[in-house]
Amino acid sequence: MSAAHREDFRYRQMARRMDTIERSLGEAHQRVARVFMPGKVAQVRSVAGDWQVRLDLGANTEGDAVLSPWLPVQPVSAGALKIKVRPSIGERFGMLSPSGTVGEGSWCVRGPFDQDHGAPAGTEDVVLERGQTRITIEDGHIVATTGDAAVELAGGTVRVNGEEVAVDGKIALTGSALTHDGKNISASHTHTNVMNGPSTTGPPA
Repeated sequence: MSAAHREDFRYRQMARRMDTIERSLGEAHQRVARVFMPGKVAQVRSVAGDWQVRLDLGANTEGDAVLSPWLPVQPVSAGALKIKVRPSIGERFGMLSPSGTVGEGSWCVRGPFDQDHGAPAGTEDVVLERGQTRITIEDGHIVATTGDAAVELAGGTVRVNGEEVAVDGKIALTGSALTHDGKNISASHTHTNVMNGPSTTGPPA
């Protein structure tokens, strides 16, 4: 083999290697780009008691929406404490594919608040809000409200506010005092205008 042929052979070998390296780098870049892809919830469905979503990941060259496959949703908590929250259309999520390949190993992680779904007001440790229903939690203090009704737990006090309080079932009260409009109606209460005979007593004193 002449020197020219050897040089040409080495050049072709190097070109093939460079082409292989270039393809490998391109595939690696594509995999890295697919590890995390932000989007917004376009569709929601329930499967086996859990939520799945399809994300709007952007638009193709024709302007049509590019949707992810159906993906399981990261729960708020999946251990001994189990909390799941239904995703909202337009909510910010990200598709996570650790291997860089979109498929059965992919799932969704929740994103931060944005202009479409703003953060609820309040500085409590935990704020849960759904429409007119709201629950706030701090150490030693819980407040649950829905419409004009509210339940507050603080220290040793439970306070219930509402136009009407309905209880279905038996009620057993144990305590040193029971009042109504400031008057004692507990087991030790007394009555006014008491007289012997079949007449009824007056109201509690």
